[in-house]
Amino acid sequence: TGKDKEFIKLVNNDTITGENASLFLNNATFSNGTGIRNGSCVGTQCPIFNMSGARFGADGMQFDGSNDFIKLTNLTSITRGLTLEAWIKTNAGAEMIVSKYDFGNNNRAYRLENPGPLKFVVSNDGTTTADISGNVVLNDGNWHHVAGTYSSDGSTATLRVYVDGALDGTVTSTTVTSVFEANAEVLVGAEKDNGAISAGDTYTGTIDEVSIWNVSLSSE
Repeated sequence: TGKDKEFIKLVNNDTITGENASLFLNNATFSNGTGIRNGSCVGTQCPIFNMSGARFGADGMQFDGSNDFIKLTNLTSITRGLTLEAWIKTNAGAEMIVSKYDFGNNNRAYRLENPGPLKFVVSNDGTTTADISGNVVLNDGNWHHVAGTYSSDGSTATLRVYVDGALDGTVTSTTVTSVFEANAEVLVGAEKDNGAISAGDTYTGTIDEVSIWNVSLSSE
């Protein structure tokens, strides 16, 4: 895109670099060189570290749809530009891919989910939201690259969803013109409701190559 991008978080699941079933290394730093904490999970909440089910690299994260999730960190350097992207493979729907979102506590920032087609949601104040849904059905058991992007000039924001590199939906908002700095953890495979994991939104299937950027990327 030619913009000065800051790569916030990449989870690419590679045992060669020391990752395992409960440690997910962050492969990014802030532009000032400061590192970002790694992702983690605990006990039965850890997805299976699938060494034969990756889209790229050595391993993918296989989630059971019950209570599996990965906790990244409370990312705070996102305001007017955001991209969430991942490779996903699933036969199920109504699932969370990436979220910084606590629904019941009105502590909502953003989420990328798969209710069948891709859906991307952003909030500017913890309660008010803008969202866009695509049309491509994703729960077909095949690998798909999915992305949600958000850009704002302070008066108008644009949300887009992409599937396999193609634009699948776009909407503008004159209300949600910044990203809320929610005091919430970024989760892969789940979201929270009243401070606890929302049982009906956990992911079933495999996720690989999760990336978070603080700019709105294009498909190029």
